[in-house]
Amino acid sequence: MKFPIYLFAFILLSSFDAGPSYDAIGEFDIYRTNWALVQQDGLLGFINDKGEEVVSPQYSSIDMFDIYRTNWALVEQDGLLGFINDKGEEVVSPQYESIDMFGIEKDGWAKVKKDGKVTFINSKGQEI
Repeated sequence: MKFPIYLFAFILLSSFDAGPSYDAIGEFDIYRTNWALVQQDGLLGFINDKGEEVVSPQYSSIDMFDIYRTNWALVEQDGLLGFINDKGEEVVSPQYESIDMFGIEKDGWAKVKKDGKVTFINSKGQEI
C-alpha cells in the first residue's frame, strides 16, 4: 500500500514548478525593500520576497536606486545606459552612451549622449 502513496507524492512533487533558478541571489532590502539582486548567465535583475521576478536578468549592471532620480536606478545593457523604476519597469530604455546626474545643468534635466550627440532628458525620461 505504500507504493501508491509514494508514487502519488512523486507525481505531485514532479509537477511543482519552483520558478526560475539563478547563479547568485543577493541579500534582500539592499536596493529596494523586499527585493534581492539576482544574477543569471552574467546578467542582473531582481526578485521580490515572494520569489517573483520583478526585473528579469538582462542588465550588465544596475546602480542603487535614488542616485540619479527618486525611485529610478541606472542600468546598463550592451554598453548603453537607461533607467528602471521601483516597480521594475524600464522607464528609459538603454540607448545612451552616457547620462549625467539630474539637475546639474537645469533642474529636472539630465544631459545624455546618444550616437555621439549631446541632448537632455527630463524627469519623465523624455528627450528635450
